Amino acid sequence: MKPEATTADLIEGAFSAWPDEPAATASELRAVYAKLLRRRTELTEIARSQLSSQKGGRSGAMLDPRRVLAPIRLLRRAKWALGLTPPDGDQSLLPKLYRETADALPAAAAAEQTRRVAWVREMEEAFGAGATRTSIITTIAVAREAAVEEGVGTQNNARPLADALERFRTVHFDATVTAFRGLAGVADPVAALPEYGRGRANAVEAGSALRAAAAGFLDLVERNLQAFGDDQSARTGEVAKSLGEVEAALAAIASDLAAMEKQHAA
Repeated sequence: MKPEATTADLIEGAFSAWPDEPAATASELRAVYAKLLRRRTELTEIARSQLSSQKGGRSGAMLDPRRVLAPIRLLRRAKWALGLTPPDGDQSLLPKLYRETADALPAAAAAEQTRRVAWVREMEEAFGAGATRTSIITTIAVAREAAVEEGVGTQNNARPLADALERFRTVHFDATVTAFRGLAGVADPVAALPEYGRGRANAVEAGSALRAAAAGFLDLVERNLQAFGDDQSARTGEVAKSLGEVEAALAAIASDLAAMEKQHAA
């Protein structure tokens, strides 16, 4: 399910093969999906028997549009909230699974919303609130080259950052940030359920990898700068010590000359 899905898309998605892995990343929402996936064959058979054009609850080849459209429209008007109440005590597959899904879905959707909004915050803290893919690439590439040229970074230790940059160039980072940022203002996480059907995993992984690579490279540069500074301080200390020794030697010579002059005068 995706944000722009039509009714036809929803029907096709319900009865076609489901992917083994959902786009969601939160364990709670993945668990809900996994439970439904395990029962998919049985759920499909039940749905076909209820929605087919044949009578008597038998599964037919053709779906009755009148029976299919009404539940979908109802679900959309409810903003994907499962508001029906199964009969008390009915532990058959459909009522039991519906009840469990309805209970778990709000917290699961909230967990997914939290993860996506948190990722945006991480990207903003790392690269700036208004940073785009182009500005990030330019800034990091310039910083990397400057560090290498100044001798506080080498081509070898800059390689992970270069690789992360190349991967980052190929993803839709800006669109992902915009989509995830929009979730921050959604009061009901379940209402944003279609948004979770598009995980944008490539952009998320590339952004996180670049953030980690940039942080690692900057940490290395800082350590090299510190070592360079310590080395310079050590060299300065050695020079000062040598100058002190020379000064002391000159003072001793001057004292000896003065003593010799007194002896000659006597």
